[in-house]
Amino acid sequence: MFRRVVLSICVALCVAAPLLADLSGSARTCRLVIDRSFTRVSGAKATLTIDPLIRNGESFQGDYQMKVTPFFFKSETGKLEIFVSNDSLAKATNGIPVDITGTALTHGEEVKRKVNARATPRAKDSGELKVWFKVDERDMVFQTTYRLLE
Repeated sequence: MFRRVVLSICVALCVAAPLLADLSGSARTCRLVIDRSFTRVSGAKATLTIDPLIRNGESFQGDYQMKVTPFFFKSETGKLEIFVSNDSLAKATNGIPVDITGTALTHGEEVKRKVNARATPRAKDSGELKVWFKVDERDMVFQTTYRLLE
């Protein structure tokens, strides 16, 4: 259950990337920085940390770590990929909220998990990010913020 939460959170959080100015230029390298987030799950505290995600084509990719206390054996690490089309980037740049999808893959597993997110721009390069995914037929929802850096 915690693995799904971690993977989904990471992927969804990365979705905030479309809020950056026109990134379609191949000479630019864009990084998506998502603030650390916390949530309570089944009597535990889950802390999600996502390394800066790098733009590659129409996606942002990077690593994530999830620490669950006091149940450290539920902690995990993995890879995230968030899909952000050029059209979505353009909308976000103009201050329009954007729905995004992505996948997360926990190290040691073979099945990718789907993550959904909604990025709401508050400035040209930052905003709020709502991430949600299913865990055991239950919707998990997380709120965080993001920054786009060139």
